[in-house]
Amino acid sequence: MTFTHSIERIASFGSMKCSYGTFTNAGGSDNTGGDIDTGLASCVFIKLQPTGNAAIATGAVTPETLPLIGSAVTIVTAAGEDGLWFALGY
Repeated sequence: MTFTHSIERIASFGSMKCSYGTFTNAGGSDNTGGDIDTGLASCVFIKLQPTGNAAIATGAVTPETLPLIGSAVTIVTAAGEDGLWFALGY
C-alpha cells in the first residue's frame, strides 16, 4: 500500500519550468494514487500517462484545480496503476 514518485528532471522552458518523472502504486488493489511533488513552486499543467502491458480502463486524473500554488499535486489512479508524469509551471 505504497504510492511513490520520482523526479527524473527539472528544466527551464522559456520563462517557465518543467519537471517529469514516474509514479508507482505498489502493494495491491487498494492503492489508488497519492501526491506527486513536482518540484515546482506553482503547477499550471500536469499530464499523467499510465504504463504497463494491460489496457487501462480508467486513466489517472488529478482532482486539483490548476493552476495550483505549491509543488504537491494529488492524483487518483486505477488500483495498482503505474505511469509517467510531466508538469509545467513556475
